[in-house]
Amino acid sequence: MRGLLLAGAQPEARSRWTDVTPLHLATMFNCQEAVEVLLEAGADPLARCTEFEDATPLHLAAAHLSEGSARLLVSSAGQAALAATDELLRRPVDCLPQLTSGLFNIGRACYRAFPKPFLIQ
Repeated sequence: MRGLLLAGAQPEARSRWTDVTPLHLATMFNCQEAVEVLLEAGADPLARCTEFEDATPLHLAAAHLSEGSARLLVSSAGQAALAATDELLRRPVDCLPQLTSGLFNIGRACYRAFPKPFLIQ
């Protein structure tokens, strides 16, 4: 990732097909090192993606239970990332899946990435 950025790749590039940025993709797949490098390179943690109902990277991190990426995004963008709403008026915390069966332990870990006030509303 660093090599691509050093060679001139843009951290804010968008896919022609899905409108996602590299930061959206990195958070969806919980590639924490890529998230960190992209944020250091100036990627916008509040970038919107029309393909996913105007979701920010934190919305996608929550939906995909990407705890490490969620922590990095919250650390980078703070309250703005936590309070951002998508076109369906969901905050990132609202995109966390229901905790059922085998997903319980993974989901519980991702919930810890969000400050308690955002979970008790």
